[in-house]
Amino acid sequence: MAMEARRDRAERGPIGVCLEAGTCQFFGVRKERLVSWCFAFAVLLAVGCGRRPSAEPEVVPVRVFQARDASESATDRGSAYLATIKGRNQITLSFRVPGIVDLVGPGGGGGDWKEGAVVRKGELLAQLKQSDFLAASNSAAAQAQLDQTQYQRVKRLLGDGAASQQEYDRALAATRASDAALELRRQDILDSRIMAPFAGTILKREVNAGETIGAGRPVLTMADLSEVEVEVGVPDRLVGDLKPGDDVRLSISALGNQDFRGVVKEVGVAAQEGSRLFRVVIKVANSDGGIRAGMTASVYLDEAVRRRDGILIPLSALVARGERELAVFVVENSVARERRVQTRDIIESSILVSQGLKAGEAVVVTGASQLYDGARVAVTRGEQGTTR
Repeated sequence: MAMEARRDRAERGPIGVCLEAGTCQFFGVRKERLVSWCFAFAVLLAVGCGRRPSAEPEVVPVRVFQARDASESATDRGSAYLATIKGRNQITLSFRVPGIVDLVGPGGGGGDWKEGAVVRKGELLAQLKQSDFLAASNSAAAQAQLDQTQYQRVKRLLGDGAASQQEYDRALAATRASDAALELRRQDILDSRIMAPFAGTILKREVNAGETIGAGRPVLTMADLSEVEVEVGVPDRLVGDLKPGDDVRLSISALGNQDFRGVVKEVGVAAQEGSRLFRVVIKVANSDGGIRAGMTASVYLDEAVRRRDGILIPLSALVARGERELAVFVVENSVARERRVQTRDIIESSILVSQGLKAGEAVVVTGASQLYDGARVAVTRGEQGTTR
């Protein structure tokens, strides 16, 4: 037994023996304090083993653009404003009386009007069923004839002293009323037909033959496309520089961004409700009919180009901050710095910045969505310092 006890002490070591004894000391330290020290040592050892060296900040590859003064930009177009093209004298035609549509196309069984059909001035475009209108007109004509005959009879009797003045007045009033009713019925016949008020092009057909329609319902839309009009909203800082007769350039994307010349026709004197834009109408010659109503045009206000000031950067450099604010990232010593900016006009694929940037600063144009203020960046090779 003594031999086994000594072997057990040797295997557990002096610390284990003392801990089991409860009152023994190890190098002069009691059991309770020794336990506390061992626990603290174990915790520190675990924490130290679990540490990892901190990772280096991620470097984001970006492309930059050297911001340029707008007055030195190579672009020669100027501020672009989007507008919709419509035909000159574009109108919607309708019947002034209700009825059943009998014809809404060229005569001679040519079918209904198709969009793009060319019509002559005075040509019949649409017509309601005529039988009811003719019957009403014939009835009114018969009543007018009867009243006229009665009036002439009373008039002769009055001259012979066989009729009173009162009878004469009633006959005169009746014939006047029937004549007016006849004119109304004849006008109904005219109002049941739609004639082309000018030579032009059919833009839209709203009804089909056989439909019963009410007065005033749109039937056809037509316009004179030999000359088109472009309506554009212009901000208050530019509208004062425009006047009727000014020459304006515009391009139409649907026609391969082909350039056209236009002339200012009207300049609004009051801002449109709900915006700070003024209505400006520009007329453009369209003798070959290549420009169609509904196309979108980019209007370049050349006068504004010569006076613009600010910094020009690509649209891709902008990042949204909230609902109303915009920002860009500027690279300084391989670090991205966020800048809040104020913008003005869009010039082709670039935008004019009025506040927040200086010419010559390196603005991030690719990779901005991955950045934050203070992010480390690596500038990759790419086209810099030019806009289109």
